[in-house]
Amino acid sequence: MIAVMCGCFGVEVLMASPDVGQIAKGLFIPRIPPNATVQAVGIVGAVIMPHNLFLHSALVGTRRIKRAADIRLASIREANFYTTLESAVALLFSFAINATILIVFADIYSHNSADHSPLAAAVEQHLPGLVEAASLLGRAFGRAGPLLWAIGLLASGQSSTATGTMAGQYLMEGMMRLHVNPWLRVFISRSISLIPTMLVGVLATSYLDRFDEWLNVLQSLALPFALIPTLKLAQSHAVMSSDFATTRKWRIFGWITAAAIIALNVYLLFPIILQLALRGAAAACVAFLFLGIYLIFIGVLARYEVLSAIT
Repeated sequence: MIAVMCGCFGVEVLMASPDVGQIAKGLFIPRIPPNATVQAVGIVGAVIMPHNLFLHSALVGTRRIKRAADIRLASIREANFYTTLESAVALLFSFAINATILIVFADIYSHNSADHSPLAAAVEQHLPGLVEAASLLGRAFGRAGPLLWAIGLLASGQSSTATGTMAGQYLMEGMMRLHVNPWLRVFISRSISLIPTMLVGVLATSYLDRFDEWLNVLQSLALPFALIPTLKLAQSHAVMSSDFATTRKWRIFGWITAAAIIALNVYLLFPIILQLALRGAAAACVAFLFLGIYLIFIGVLARYEVLSAIT
């Protein structure tokens, strides 16, 4: 599915023929306009999905480990190495896919704005979203544009659904000790994911872009709740043994990354909370209470001892 997405969106980038120099400059010296903070934080949640942190860790257990005493540790290290490599490649492609989508639409928008074409006039009145994307690509690239977009989105949905179901399976069986028949798990998970999605797609088409944007933001807000326990488990000698617990330099790197993500989320939340606070005392109390609970919960997670949770 990742290969299909890369193929579809990669072809659209080639059709758009953007300025490669400007893309490289933006990658190494990024600039985020003040009014694009929500979208920037949303991209973090879209690329590093919280449930996939658990899924990528669980996939180590699916590799064939040699149990003989003299080669067991080397076999586990080999499994860890290839799972890490696989996860890094998947995240790199995820980043590339999100980048290609941004590049294609930014290129279409900038070129048509510069040419003062009828397409530009339509776009300037309302920035394109999921609903308008197909017609915009059709006018820019012909019939191939919407077709590639549709195939890429279908592959994206299938990939996301599969990883979400697999992550839920590992969490249920590994952490909650719940073993459910495969057919029942598929039925429940598909019903929970598909029915609300279909209702939104049919009854709330004008809100699709806002839902999609805030869904990614919520994933970014939820990242600390997956990242912090993963870091705690990885550095615990009681869980990982001294052979596989993370070293000091990786612990420092992991916690700095977690702190950066938390700071980014607070930076996003604070303007929203201030806007709510302007609506009255009750709204201000609820908004600051939510921020306080969020930060307290993160603090509790960071201080909680993993061994006591297991025992």
